[in-house]
Amino acid sequence: MSVGGPRILVTGATGFVGAAAARALLARGAEVHGTTASGRAGPPGMVAHRCDLLDDAAIAALIARLRPTHLLHAAWDVTHGAYWTAPANLDWLAAGARLLRRFLDAGGQRAVGVGSCAEYAWTAERYTEATAPLAPATPYGRCKLALAEAFAAAGMLGASTAWARLFFPYGPGDGPQRFIPALLRSLAAGEPFATTAGTQRRDFIHIADVGEALAALLLGPVAGPVNIAGGEGVALRDIALECAAALGADPALLRFGALPIRPGDPPSLVADVARLREEVGFNPRIPWREGIRRLATTPQDPR
Repeated sequence: MSVGGPRILVTGATGFVGAAAARALLARGAEVHGTTASGRAGPPGMVAHRCDLLDDAAIAALIARLRPTHLLHAAWDVTHGAYWTAPANLDWLAAGARLLRRFLDAGGQRAVGVGSCAEYAWTAERYTEATAPLAPATPYGRCKLALAEAFAAAGMLGASTAWARLFFPYGPGDGPQRFIPALLRSLAAGEPFATTAGTQRRDFIHIADVGEALAALLLGPVAGPVNIAGGEGVALRDIALECAAALGADPALLRFGALPIRPGDPPSLVADVARLREEVGFNPRIPWREGIRRLATTPQDPR
């Protein structure tokens, strides 16, 4: 890193999203520090700090010691199957607001938080930051949106802030119980995979592109919410069939319609990515079919 360059703090830097962002920032030559609750080392070149982000004293001590110029807040408890309705979402909301305040009080220059498409009301065909209604259907989405408002309030007070609304990341390091890893694991073992009819359209983006997009957003001047997505809706059925093709598996193993579509599961969650492309200046580089093929042949965890 050049003298006088940004000193970046990435929270959740050994997690799926945080690690990808840390790698992208390191590739740009930035000085990157990352928090970890587990003590994992994180991407090579990053300075890891074991820190409980729910402990305000620990946050204050870390910020005072590092005095980062840039903050990327990616940490959150996303335990599969539980995080949508977990009471701990309130704890992470409070911790995120305290972290932002500590960072700004210490002279921090730019802060970006990682949010979710769960902040939107799932009623649109395509979600645009400025016009799509915000009405989360879950405690997780509600708490993410509340923290987004805290970042926006800091912007009104003169801070440089942005909020990344992440859609559907996939790739190496993803949780084993999530749709694509679970699907690939079953097909590779020659086991049937029960799923819905697969008509739901989702906006997937490779985790490497997520990291690059977050790095570009953090190091740039764009303010406010920005969708982080590929901008293309793909039916889950097509994802499943591509996984089978990539593995050379029998597509008859895919038991479409064996499970019902959950109540409230929207038929389409697709982002408008004009701000990401035109203002942040980032275009996703890995088409979903290529990303699936890469994942099927090299499924290792890069963290």
